[in-house]
Amino acid sequence: MLEVEIVRLKAMYVATFYGFGESPEQVAWDKLLAWAKPRALLDDPEAHPIYGHNNPPPSDGNTKYGYELLMKVDPGTEPEGDTRIELFYGGLYAVTRCTLANIHRTWMDLYKWAEGKGYTHTCTPGLEKTLISIEDMTDPSAFMMELYLSIAERQEQAGARK
Repeated sequence: MLEVEIVRLKAMYVATFYGFGESPEQVAWDKLLAWAKPRALLDDPEAHPIYGHNNPPPSDGNTKYGYELLMKVDPGTEPEGDTRIELFYGGLYAVTRCTLANIHRTWMDLYKWAEGKGYTHTCTPGLEKTLISIEDMTDPSAFMMELYLSIAERQEQAGARK
């Protein structure tokens, strides 16, 4: 059974890293590592969590798509090269864990769970948060992540807060 938690992400500044092609995740990760390692930002994953999302998502008949990584940074962090610093506004998310090996199935299950619980998906992209060290990323069955499905508050919850 899918274990899901409702989480409200706070606004945060993020450094963004973009890849496009048949393996855009690797392109984005290479850019992130080249920028973050010299700054020692990978040493504290709690202070500098890493999220990713398709941008644009894969489409039928096209083997190329985009992937963007977001790494939380301190306010005032300066951009460099093609690394941008942006404000991520946060929001409400349904969150579950999975491995890279079963990510597609878990995304589908998370959408079904949210629908069954009366949540609606927002137009904000879902996020994939990395939960392992960079050195452990080679084994898809050990690559743990959290999936964040952007949701709107259910009507009865929103009405109760007025």
